[in-house]
Order: sequence, then C-alpha cells, then structure tokens
Amino acid sequence: MEEDVEFSDVVLGANLLLPPHRHERAQIVVVLEGLYREFDGTGTGEERRLAPGSVVLRAPGTLHSNRIGAREARALLLDFGPGRFPMLYDAASAGRTAYGSDFVLAEIAREIARELPARDPEASATIEALVRILGVRLGYLLRQPVRNGPPAWFLAALAVAEDPGGRVARVSRLASRAGVHPATLREAFRRYAGLSPKAFLLAVRLRRVARRLEESHASIGEIAIDEEFCDQAHLGRHFKRLYGMTPAAYRRAKRGRGSAIPTNGRSVRPRPNG
Repeated sequence: MEEDVEFSDVVLGANLLLPPHRHERAQIVVVLEGLYREFDGTGTGEERRLAPGSVVLRAPGTLHSNRIGAREARALLLDFGPGRFPMLYDAASAGRTAYGSDFVLAEIAREIARELPARDPEASATIEALVRILGVRLGYLLRQPVRNGPPAWFLAALAVAEDPGGRVARVSRLASRAGVHPATLREAFRRYAGLSPKAFLLAVRLRRVARRLEESHASIGEIAIDEEFCDQAHLGRHFKRLYGMTPAAYRRAKRGRGSAIPTNGRSVRPRPNG
C-alpha cells in the first residue's frame, strides 16, 4: 500500500504567480482562505476561480498554473497514491480534474489543518478520523450530478467575508461588495453553501476566535467582545456548538501540545520574490 496521505497547509502570497507545474501523486485541494485563479498549464481550457469552500480533485501529473488574488490565499493539500483512496484515485486518473464547492468538506479540512502542528497520539488519531470522513464526503460529491459552480460575484463575496485581517463583514456589506440584492445573496448561499449568510459569518467569527485562543494571551472575555459577541457566555454557547468544547477547554487542549509539525504533514508558505 502507498505511504499515508501527505498534508501541506499552504499559504500563498498575494499576487503570486505559480508557473505551470505538476504533482506526482493524485491531489485533493481544499481552499480555506483567499481567492485565486487556476489555469490549464498548456494555456488552453477554462479558467477556474477558487474561493473558500472550493474543492479540487486532481489527477497525478496534471499540468496547471495559479495566480493568487490581492490577498494571500491558504489551502490544505492532500497528496495520495492509489493505496489510500482507491476510488478517488481511479476517478481522478480516469478523467479531467474535478472542481466543486462544499462547505462541509472545507470545515473538515480546517480541522485537519488545526491538528497538524501537534505531535501526539491524540492529534494523529483525530487527523486519521477526519481524513476518512473527508474521503467519504468527497466520494459522495463525485457521485452527484455535475452542476455549474458559483458565479464570480459570489466567490468575491466569500473572499471578503473570510479576510483574516479585518472585521467580519455584515451580510449587507457582502451584498453591496458583490453588487447584488441581499435576497440574491441569501439564495446563492442556500444553493452553493447549503446554509444562510448569517450562519456562514458566525462560523467565520468562531474560526477567528479559535485562532486567537491558540495564538494570543487575551482573555476569553476580551476575545468575545473584540469578535462582537455579547459576552463570554454568549461566545461559549456558540463555540461549544461548533467545536464540541468550551473556549477555555479548547485553549488548554491546543496549548498542552507541542508546536512541531508531525512527520506526515508540513506547512509551506511560498511568497512572491522581491
């Protein structure tokens, strides 16, 4: 059997151009942050716009290139051989690269990325379970009828909502930025994301909270107010519903582990030259 799946939590610098390149193994790409475009490496074929929630299943050796948008982008890459996901490997190898959008799968990928920095049995077991779920979910998506992907204005709105450097946008701002009526935006979320804009933006805020719990020394109460929750209790209720534990327990769990990246994963942060 092939070696286990290899992970890359990749951050790509703003305006970076990746020239035509190939990956030796089959690859699953899940976009976590930012907005970028993908092109056939031969210079022909359709341009693809990838935003948070976009999923790519790529055949081994597929030539492609990418251009990152005005903000840096982040994606989880899973490179694997035929021994890991035989059905997915066969599906990728039998045809063209498959593109889709799935917010449930993106949340699974985010959880894998959160676990990568730890080097302990608990993290390894969690990652293994999440990878199995990811494989099943992607296999399910491949069996569904192919439909058109979300329009460019919807992907642009997602990129604004996911911007890690500023405040989480309001629904009205997303609609204004996309140039559509809020009702049109709500319908697009229902169709392409399977949830409401309000639920999506709440998940974005909670991910920001989780990042701050790991990286900062601010109190939970301070984080709650900064991220526009009424108080610590209000944050705690929503956080536990999504993460299965309180903010305090999450912080203890993350800080109780080391910061080294495990041997079956790596974090890569290419930046534009100059």
